[in-house]
Amino acid sequence: MTEFYGTKLLAAIIGAAGLSRLRTLAALMRAFHLKADHIVHLEDDTVPSPDALRYFEWGIDHLSEHDPKHTILLVSGYNKPKSAPTPEQSHLCDTRQIWTPWGWGVDRKRLVWLMTNWCTRNPKCFTCNFRSQYQRTRKELFPVLSRVQNIGYELGENSRTAEWYRANHRTPWVATTEQTATFAICARALGES
Repeated sequence: MTEFYGTKLLAAIIGAAGLSRLRTLAALMRAFHLKADHIVHLEDDTVPSPDALRYFEWGIDHLSEHDPKHTILLVSGYNKPKSAPTPEQSHLCDTRQIWTPWGWGVDRKRLVWLMTNWCTRNPKCFTCNFRSQYQRTRKELFPVLSRVQNIGYELGENSRTAEWYRANHRTPWVATTEQTATFAICARALGES
């Protein structure tokens, strides 16, 4: 699926349950060949918030401009904080060790890096290479208030119970309306105290 959003081409890649990592790679390669500036990956068991595309566009633009060494690899849309974000935090973002797979975006340069380092060992997980080799050196940008909800507990591919998914993967706080504030990086993520 390809959508025009703002002035840039944004390719949203939506995978289906049970798709292999090779099909996901093929979908990302298609976005690359379409010459998309922004690539967003959403799985079929994730629901983006009303402002998710605006968030991804801002995050990818921010990384392209402010992180030339690619220490922050991607923009994640998912977050499950321990407590409810305040209204003042609804537009704040932070960084953490990679990888949260439920809704993420990259620019073309980062996509090339991902495809070059793609994992082919595990049939269900294309991130095992990233996690084992780059967890300490690569980070992701994420919103304090989640822009993606994981609903995979209903008919997910894995054999866990619905209760397990609700307890471990469903986030209780997701943006439900279009946020009007400009997104920003919190001071902690910038190395300030």
